[in-house]
Amino acid sequence: MLSSNRLNQDSMDVLFKAITMNNKNVLSKLQKLDLSYNSISTIGSEHLIKLLSNPQCIIEYINLEHNNLHDVNITSIVTCITR
Repeated sequence: MLSSNRLNQDSMDVLFKAITMNNKNVLSKLQKLDLSYNSISTIGSEHLIKLLSNPQCIIEYINLEHNNLHDVNITSIVTCITR
């Protein structure tokens, strides 16, 4: 649970690099991702799309409530999920 941690674009860059590069087992075990009440913005949503596009990703629940995301960011995330 990463909600209300003041995550911003730079934090999201570090987080997603750690998830995808350092230990591929993390990605294949991560089922829930709560990023609510942060400010992940456009850069964070781009990282999230890359993460969700990875075939090893098994995330079943994502909470992006109260983030600095625009409609286009949300649309891109939803499009990625529904593929």
